[in-house]
Amino acid sequence: MAETNDALVAVGKENVLNYCKQVIGGIWEKADLTNVQFETVRLSENLQSTNNNEPEKVLIRVYGETAAKGQLLLQESVIVSLLGEIKLAPKIYGFFPGGRFEEFLNVTTRLKFGRTLKTSELQLQNVSEKMAVCFANLHQACMPISKKPTWSSDFIDRLFDSATTITFNDKNKQARYEEILSYDLAARRDEIRDILQACNSEACFCHNDLQENNIIVCGDPTSADASFHCIDFEYGGYNYSAFDLANYFCEWCYDYNCDKPPYFTYCLDDYPSDKQQIHFLSCYLKKRYQLKKVLVDEKTLSSELRKLQLEVNRLALASHLLWTIWACVQAKMSNIEFGYLEYSLARLKGYIRQKNRPNLW
Repeated sequence: MAETNDALVAVGKENVLNYCKQVIGGIWEKADLTNVQFETVRLSENLQSTNNNEPEKVLIRVYGETAAKGQLLLQESVIVSLLGEIKLAPKIYGFFPGGRFEEFLNVTTRLKFGRTLKTSELQLQNVSEKMAVCFANLHQACMPISKKPTWSSDFIDRLFDSATTITFNDKNKQARYEEILSYDLAARRDEIRDILQACNSEACFCHNDLQENNIIVCGDPTSADASFHCIDFEYGGYNYSAFDLANYFCEWCYDYNCDKPPYFTYCLDDYPSDKQQIHFLSCYLKKRYQLKKVLVDEKTLSSELRKLQLEVNRLALASHLLWTIWACVQAKMSNIEFGYLEYSLARLKGYIRQKNRPNLW
């Protein structure tokens, strides 16, 4: 299934089916347009494979605008392929010009298909515990890319000049943009540079954009049997683990499943409480130590937890600034209907709120 109907139309159903035959093979070679259902991502009932290695359902990801980012697209393709092999991401079945075939995340026969999480579900205790384990597993992965934890600083530096020198023809957009600039983004960038330079958090492979729409849950998210899967590694790269966790905490406040302008809502009061942070980070650290096969006593764990919590809450500022400037660039460049400038302002308000948190400095 393509990510959007427009993307599927652009590639063409017949072309997509031919790619399936070439790349996946097996039972797919016998399929034609009369017995392939594109919307439900499955072969028709009269085509059944006896080979467990041949998927009967696939997701067709069409790159669209992303295709222009050649080097980044290549890196993402390598990352998702390797993560798929170790079951930390959907399995990749193959590539075709302009897209790829991914595992269509399903579940056992007694449960429903997977779905993306809702923002409100991030606060659920079971979800928090399962996601802490997901982060720990992901941060243990070794990827064949630069190991320097510079993803955040590189991202901000790469977009900063473009983000701060925009002119909009629309007067309302220009007014909102000037309000964004009034927050003195250059000074904010200097603050983030100082925070990143002083950061003692572990350098590891990070998702860097793990929010509810990039998390697939299979089953009832409150159930112990539910499984959680990370998707969309477009921004994956080596970074400080605290940034990845901080970005996730920030996403508790922003809900993108809104069908009215500006197509998101936010509530800064939904940022994890101290109790919620400690529970999540404790689950995360215990799993990290388990994966490293390191035994730690409660005193050491408590000390490491408090250090990590401080780093996470400081790097939440980096998350806010990063997506602030990203949104400014998107407001000028993207054709997607979304209130990017409103979102930029919302992230700046999150920045100010976070900077004034007690005991942060």
